[in-house]
Amino acid sequence: MKKIIFAVTILNILAAFMPVQANAQAGITASPSRLYFSGSGTKSKKIEVINPSDKPLEVGVTISDWNYDAEGNNQIYDANKLPTSAASSIKVLPSSYFTLKPNEKKELTVQFKPTGDKKAPYQTGMIFLTQLNPSPGGHNTGANIQVTVRVGIKVYYTPSTETPVVSIDNLKDTMVANKKQLQIALHNKGKACADGNCKWELVNTASGKKTNLPEQEFYTLPGDRRVMQTSLPADLPRGKYTATTIVTYGKNKDIKAAELEFEL
Repeated sequence: MKKIIFAVTILNILAAFMPVQANAQAGITASPSRLYFSGSGTKSKKIEVINPSDKPLEVGVTISDWNYDAEGNNQIYDANKLPTSAASSIKVLPSSYFTLKPNEKKELTVQFKPTGDKKAPYQTGMIFLTQLNPSPGGHNTGANIQVTVRVGIKVYYTPSTETPVVSIDNLKDTMVANKKQLQIALHNKGKACADGNCKWELVNTASGKKTNLPEQEFYTLPGDRRVMQTSLPADLPRGKYTATTIVTYGKNKDIKAAELEFEL
């Protein structure tokens, strides 16, 4: 018999987000990979762009719209196409074009000025830093390959500072391509972006042996529903199991947890 045993919330567990860096395989790099703005009035944040190569890089700045699909994949759109677009509120200084000398670091300022004409509970934008002078590929002898690098920095805006609220809507076991998987459905019910991770633990009810599955990250916008799944190890013995899923999210590291009994 399969059933969800419990779902609980624990507040104020750990500290704030760890910094995240956006990396590319070649050419420019930039950090941080996400910028969060809230409140009224013009706000500013810094990003650092680095040329790790021994050649000058020409860089262009553009802004697009974006959101997530149900599995957390990025969906990119032209600027001002979405009702939640923040493109017209974002300005990157000092200019939309610059050159990085070999091994140079440059600091850019991202200004966010709410326009006041948006009624959406949040706004998003994507700042793209694109290498305009392609570099020759070095691993394909005889091939005329040019490598162009584009780095994306996500921008989030909410009118006021809110506490994120994430619920676990469902936890189940399912078969995908003849393989048993665990699947969890999350819902961001709040008015703030909610980023976090999901931990999985299996306990064989007969032997008591514990098995930890790989931890997964997730990112959600207000109103998003997210479906995450994880495959069971191929060598997992047959039997009855209890699966515990712990979801940690937000600056306060709030926790939601659920359990599922299933048979393999």
